[in-house]
Amino acid sequence: MRRVAGEYVLVDGSGNGTVICRSNGVRRRAEAILDFLWEKGCTSEVKIRAVLGDSPDTSKALRMSVQLVKLDQVKRSGTGGRQNPFLYWVSESVDGHTI
Repeated sequence: MRRVAGEYVLVDGSGNGTVICRSNGVRRRAEAILDFLWEKGCTSEVKIRAVLGDSPDTSKALRMSVQLVKLDQVKRSGTGGRQNPFLYWVSESVDGHTI
């Protein structure tokens, strides 16, 4: 993710970008999620919500991380739900973790 003209955009390998976040609160929460993943490694969505708070900003930031999954920057496994919760971790191919 990078800031372009005051908006945060997700940029794929071809340089195309899609606006994904106009809210500073959501952006800060997404940064906190990535920092948490770098620090803890693989962790569940439940644990992310427990540490960072179960708020609408956290929900939106987790949806942003799904966009990073599509770009192979964050990995996710599981089907979601109580029996098989989503697990997130930072892809080994990512060399920095700035949003």
